[in-house]
This record gives sequence, structure tokens and C-alpha cells, in this order.
Amino acid sequence: MKLNAKFPRKVYRLILSGETVYVGSISTKSLKQRLGTHKMGYTHPILRERKDDLSIEQIDIIETEQELYKEQYWIDYYRNQGCKLLNKVSQLFISQSKEYNNQHQKEYSKKNPDKIKEAQKKWRDNNKEKIKEWRCRDKEKIKEYRRKITSIQRKRYKDRWKEKIKNKNDYTQPRRT
Repeated sequence: MKLNAKFPRKVYRLILSGETVYVGSISTKSLKQRLGTHKMGYTHPILRERKDDLSIEQIDIIETEQELYKEQYWIDYYRNQGCKLLNKVSQLFISQSKEYNNQHQKEYSKKNPDKIKEAQKKWRDNNKEKIKEWRCRDKEKIKEYRRKITSIQRKRYKDRWKEKIKNKNDYTQPRRT
């Protein structure tokens, strides 16, 4: 990740009723603009519901790429203090390289095949209705596609048949001389 030297990243925390609920970083926006975005609740709807109790505070500055760990440090720090953060994963540590992510995922899958199977089974169990809906929708699409193909094939067959009959009639008619 390339940082803009004009705007170093600011690490901030969101405070809801005196407790830290989120740690993030920004490069170009001001803290006030970022607080406004959080109050709209795009990322976490609970923040929109309690936006009057929400405040923001800068806790650190990331000046170089080598200091990207600072956001994760503060996330870990507040989690260790017992704060229930809304953070899922620090965005700075998501690799820009798909190859790296794919390799990491393959290695994890090889080491933990049972966990992967269990997670997949759990997901299928939790999403049975969605899966049925997707299958029904797919079946309808397939039926519609088959109807179109069948009608096209019938038309082609009729055209070929007519052409054959026409050609056959041309040969069977006696020649007039």
C-alpha cells in the first residue's frame, strides 16, 4: 500500500458512551468527516442508532509503510482491555496481492480440512432456504433456456426438412426437353 506523504494516516478510535467501539485509520479525510460517515451507519447500523453518543479521537499517526502495524496494535490493545470492538479485520493488513491471499488460503485448507468441511456444512445448514431459492431460480433459467433452444432447433429442423423436400422434388420431376 502506498501512502500519500502529504496526508499521513491517522489512527483513530470511536467512543460510544465512554467506551471504545471501533479503531480505524484514514489518510485523506478529516476526523470530523470520518465521524460523520460513521454516524450515517453505513458500516455498522448500531452507530447510526446512537449517533448522539458517538465521538472520535486520534490516537496515533502512521507516517511510513513500515508503521502499518500500528492500527492492528491499537485494535489488539483495546480488545485486550476488554472493549468489544466492531472491527472485523484491519484493512491495512489485507494484502493487495491476490496470489498471496490464494496461497495463504490453500495452506490453511491443507492444514485444516476438517474445519473447512465443518464451516461449509454449517453455512449450508444456516442457508438452506437461500440455497433452495437459488436452485429454483436456476431451474427456471434452465427451463427457459431449453425452451428457447428447442424452438430454435425445431425451426432449423423444419427449414432443413423443407429444403430437403424441395431438393428431392427438384430431382424427381421429369425433365422437359
